[in-house]
Amino acid sequence: MDYELTARAEPFKGTVVSRKGVAVLVVRMIVSPQLHLHANVGVSKPNTDGDKHGWRPPPRERGAQPTRSPFAPGAECVTA
Repeated sequence: MDYELTARAEPFKGTVVSRKGVAVLVVRMIVSPQLHLHANVGVSKPNTDGDKHGWRPPPRERGAQPTRSPFAPGAECVTA
């Protein structure tokens, strides 16, 4: 299994989420529609508990200026 679930009443377990894990869960829910029906669950990779996340944004290049992304109004992206 590429994911672990956290119920709404529990503290969230992991700090990393994989697209493969989410995809596996979604397929299982499509195949078994009663699975997690009306449930509020968190999805994370197993054994990723802690304060740090697994992804870090790339460092900005010297002289790069933040610009607004047309795909996420208000979000910044870096142009070289």
